[in-house]
Amino acid sequence: MDFTLKVWMGFFPILLAAFDFKPWNEAPWHISLDGSYEYAYFPNVSRRVYPINYSSHENDLGFLLDVPFSPSSDIQAEITFNEARSLDFNFDTAGFLFKHQFYNDIAGDPISLATYASLVFSPHERISNVVTTLHNMWNFTIGAVIGKEKTRYDDWANRWWLGADFGMANQGYPWFHVMGNLELKFREKWIAGVGLLGYFGLAGTRVVDIADFNGWGNIGHQSLDLEVKLQRLFGPWGKLSVSYLARAFAYAYPKGRQGVLIYYHYPFDL
Repeated sequence: MDFTLKVWMGFFPILLAAFDFKPWNEAPWHISLDGSYEYAYFPNVSRRVYPINYSSHENDLGFLLDVPFSPSSDIQAEITFNEARSLDFNFDTAGFLFKHQFYNDIAGDPISLATYASLVFSPHERISNVVTTLHNMWNFTIGAVIGKEKTRYDDWANRWWLGADFGMANQGYPWFHVMGNLELKFREKWIAGVGLLGYFGLAGTRVVDIADFNGWGNIGHQSLDLEVKLQRLFGPWGKLSVSYLARAFAYAYPKGRQGVLIYYHYPFDL
C-alpha cells in the first residue's frame, strides 16, 4: 500500500458509498452525505485463461450525495476511488441516479414502488482490470424496486425490499441485477440486516482472459453476493454501519471474494 493510499485512508476511515435503491425517500431537501471504506480480497477468477492464478486485495473509498427534491423524487451522485492489484489508488467511478416513487406504503398504499435510472462512468485503465464491476466506460441502467414496512407504535419495526434492473454500456452485451434486502430494528437505535445481490452478464463468452481484459461487457459472467450488516443510529448525527460481504457463487467472475464495509450516513437540511 503506497503512502498516498495511507493518507487517504487516514483522513477518511469511512467506500463504496453505493446508490440507495430503497423504495422510500426522505422528506424534500433532507439531504444526506454518505462515506464508506471497504477492504476485500478474492483468491482467484472463475474460468480464467491467463494467468492461471490471479488474486487481488482491494481498498475502496466512496462518497454519495443524496438530494430528495420532492416528496417522491431524488437525485444521487457518487464518486469512488480504489486500489487493487496492478492499480494504484486513484479515481475509479463517478455516477448519477434519478429515482421516482410511484406508491408509498407508509402513506397508505398497499406497497411501495419506485423506478430509477443511473449512469456511471469509469476510465479505461480501471475497466481494464478484473476488479471492476462495470461492463465498459459508460454504463446505463434502468430498474424498479418494491418494498414494505411493518410499523410498531410510531416507528418501523422491520422492512424488506426487492429489485431488478437492466443495463447496457457503450460497448458489449447487456446485463441485469436482482436484489433483495431485509432489515430489523431493535432497541430503538440498532438495525440488523441481510442483503443479496445477483449480477448476470448476457454475453455468450464464458472465459475471462485477464491479460486482454476490457470490462465485463463481452463475458457471460454470473455472481451472487451476500451481505450481513449491523447499524447504530445516532439521531440527528446519522448512522454507522458495519457489514460483512461474501460471494456465495461466481462463474466467469472473481470468486471467493470476502470483505468488510464500514459506512457512515450523515443527514443535513437546506
